[in-house]
Amino acid sequence: MTPLGRARASGVNPTFWLPTTEETKTFFDSKVDPTMVWNRRAGNCYTAALWLSVAHALAGRKTGEKLLAFSYGSGFGAELLSITAGELAEQGAWVADVEADLAGRTLCSAERYLELRKDHVGKK
Repeated sequence: MTPLGRARASGVNPTFWLPTTEETKTFFDSKVDPTMVWNRRAGNCYTAALWLSVAHALAGRKTGEKLLAFSYGSGFGAELLSITAGELAEQGAWVADVEADLAGRTLCSAERYLELRKDHVGKK
């Protein structure tokens, strides 16, 4: 029985039920962490972080499998998406491209980054 099921069975109002730290960690470790492989390699990519996780999570899924993707920002924006794997998901044809892009990255010093930014800031 799930923790929420146990709460309901014991008469606890599910509206006020909160998972324990261990339940939260178990959930995170089983559902979220496996989708973060590319995010750990890419670093903080802000809005793209959700889509990088979704791309990783969809690879290898069978047609019709569902997953939920949740994202929130530092302002008022948040979204919860229900995603259904399409027929190309199981093949995960994009995996090799993402892996190649991540492998092709080069380390850039803060000084070099600022230099690159000067060339592009304010230009349209």
